[in-house]
Amino acid sequence: MDYQILFNASAAIAFTLAGWIIRSVYDAVEKLKVDMLDLERQMHSKYVQKDDYREDVKEIKDMLAAIFKRLEQKQDK
Repeated sequence: MDYQILFNASAAIAFTLAGWIIRSVYDAVEKLKVDMLDLERQMHSKYVQKDDYREDVKEIKDMLAAIFKRLEQKQDK
């Protein structure tokens, strides 16, 4: 009978710990879902889209090309 009580007590402790771990993991996953949704909402307002970035870089490259062209023409004179 002592073994039965010992087994039941250890099983209760093990299931309590397992339940606590599972609940902690579940809460962490739910918090991660909320954080990911918040990040997804912020992506559209905070970060530059790839197409916009490419257009801006193209403008800068065109300006630099014009500057280099003018410098080469002045150097030839």
